[in-house]
Parts: sequence; C-alpha cells; structure tokens
Amino acid sequence: MKTRVCVAALVAALLPLTARCESRPLSPEKAELMGRVEDFFLHNFRDVTWRKSLEWGDVNTGDDGSRTIRYTYEALIWGKQHLVMCQDFTFAPDGKCLRYENVVGYPKEEAQKNVDVSTQKGMIDLVEDFFNKNFRDITARKTLEWGEPTKAEDGNTSITYKYEATIWDKDKKVMQQIFTFDPSGKFVSVKDAQPEPKQDGKSP
Repeated sequence: MKTRVCVAALVAALLPLTARCESRPLSPEKAELMGRVEDFFLHNFRDVTWRKSLEWGDVNTGDDGSRTIRYTYEALIWGKQHLVMCQDFTFAPDGKCLRYENVVGYPKEEAQKNVDVSTQKGMIDLVEDFFNKNFRDITARKTLEWGEPTKAEDGNTSITYKYEATIWDKDKKVMQQIFTFDPSGKFVSVKDAQPEPKQDGKSP
C-alpha cells in the first residue's frame, strides 16, 4: 500500500512536467510507469548527480505481463561527465523493476554546445545552465539585474548577476554574484560581488 502511495505522489509531481513535454494526453498507464522509473532513480543510480528528461517512449506489454517504457535523458555523472542516456525499464505486473537495459548507441557524449562568452546573452545562458545543475538549496529565484560581460587578461569572461533567492523554500535573500567562464564556456568560478562602499554623507 505504501508503494502505491509513493508512486501516486511521483505521478502527481510528474504531470506538470509531462504537460510541457507531451503533445497528446498522457495515459494513466504511462504516467504510472514514468512514476516508477522516477522512484527507481530516487533509490538507485547515485552516480547520476543531475538529470534532464528528453523523451519518454510508449508502454510496451510483454507476453508475461511485464511492461517496458523507454526513457531518454541527459545525465551528469558524479558531477563531471555529461552523457545522453537511453534505456528500457521493465517492470513486473506488481510494479517491481525487473531490469533496465541501454538502447544500442547509448550512452553517448553530450553534443558540444556553441557558446559565445563575448555577449550578454551567451553569458546569461551559461549562468542559467549552471543554476540548472547546481545550487540545489536555491529552490526559487527571481532575476533582478544582469551586468555586462567583462573579459580579463587571462582570457576568462565574467558577468555580475543580481537576484532574489529562496533558500530551501524558507529564507529569502538578495544575492549579487560574479560568474566566470573560460573562452570555451567552461565554468571557472562564482564569488560574491564586493559590496558597494557605504556613503558617510560627506562631500568628496
């Protein structure tokens, strides 16, 4: 009974995401198996430290009553290696995961993205991608201001980002940080921006 409750909760959490990814109504059976796959990830695959869903296949039922769903996703392995995975997950009639198998041709290295660190848009995209894969304590974020890209003598480019952050769904604070990337778009560092000097009220 407890397992059914957990899967139902996962399905409910998946529905908003699925509505954006699916062009046709999601069947209850497919939603159920998607929830079971998510539950499997929750209790396994500790090496997958970040994951982005790319595509869910249809449900196929075997002669023995088992059901299989294909799942394609982008994964970050141990916080280092980016891979695109495509796997078939098979479940018994009682919902137990029987096996998972890599589809031929997977895993494969994530395609290299073209980045332009010389433009504000390019730098913003890099920062947004960084947030997607890090800062799990920031559960909500509101952009306040972006700076302009600044190139240093070492070839790296930085951008200042000011935003309102909600930490663990509780505390709210305004953050202002400097994100730095190398010419290829690889993350280098993030640090708090220096606070502006306080005015003492005296004329210069």
